[in-house]
Amino acid sequence: MPSLSKKYPFPLSLNFNTPHEDGYLESGLYFMRAAERLGMPVEKYYGGKVDVVLNVETDNHPFVRGEKFTAYYDLDVFLPRAFDMKKFQSDADVWFTSNMPLYKIRKGLPHFLVPHATDPVLTSKRLKKEYDVVVCGRLDWAYERRRNLARELSQHFKTLVLPPTPTEKYLQAMSLGKLILNCSLSGWDLGRREFDAMALGVSVTDYSKYQNLMGVDGKHFFSYKSKKELIGVVGNLLKDEKRLEELDRISTEHVYKYHTYDVRLQSIYDTIKKLMK
Repeated sequence: MPSLSKKYPFPLSLNFNTPHEDGYLESGLYFMRAAERLGMPVEKYYGGKVDVVLNVETDNHPFVRGEKFTAYYDLDVFLPRAFDMKKFQSDADVWFTSNMPLYKIRKGLPHFLVPHATDPVLTSKRLKKEYDVVVCGRLDWAYERRRNLARELSQHFKTLVLPPTPTEKYLQAMSLGKLILNCSLSGWDLGRREFDAMALGVSVTDYSKYQNLMGVDGKHFFSYKSKKELIGVVGNLLKDEKRLEELDRISTEHVYKYHTYDVRLQSIYDTIKKLMK
């Protein structure tokens, strides 16, 4: 672990799930890799007492309390149904989330909106473009709208559907698409796939009132409000290969500057440092 410094005056322990054997990338693992790139004194929590701890997605494993400061980073969009607000308020000193409903209902405790992000190293490993559109997400019974959109796209364009398994191979498969569709933005949170899509190709996404936090519509990504509008957006983008390549470059530069896990972790650390004074 890197030495402490004026910039990083305390070590930060990350409490998160151990990575799955299938290579599934937990958010905590993304943060660990970001810390290495930043030279930030961060270590994974394995037990015992620690001064400062950041609990990452601890809805399904034990919450840890720091001796001096406790932070919570939650990304589970379904958590509001079972979240014990009173217990949480007594257990944490600050809360970070990308989940809009949770962000809106949080009162009293210091809380900050921290969207998902992308890993600049993993998303730099691109494959040659082979599809017009890559659709990200499951198409089972719970996602009828997405299934209908994918079916409509496949009738007009060369389309690949990827199930949501965020592994390195999955990210590379996303890069096969000139356009990358993630139709699960609206209403909940700013998802990891949104920023991965912006890094790996040209992102086409649901319209959301929160999308301005990602960038500029029509420049860094392209939104739609209906199936008809989606087909029109995709068709227009695919007409001009040179413009598509330029949009790809612009969105990648944007997401690497503002929406990486390095940026998110630095922001979280700086916020904790201010709150501890």
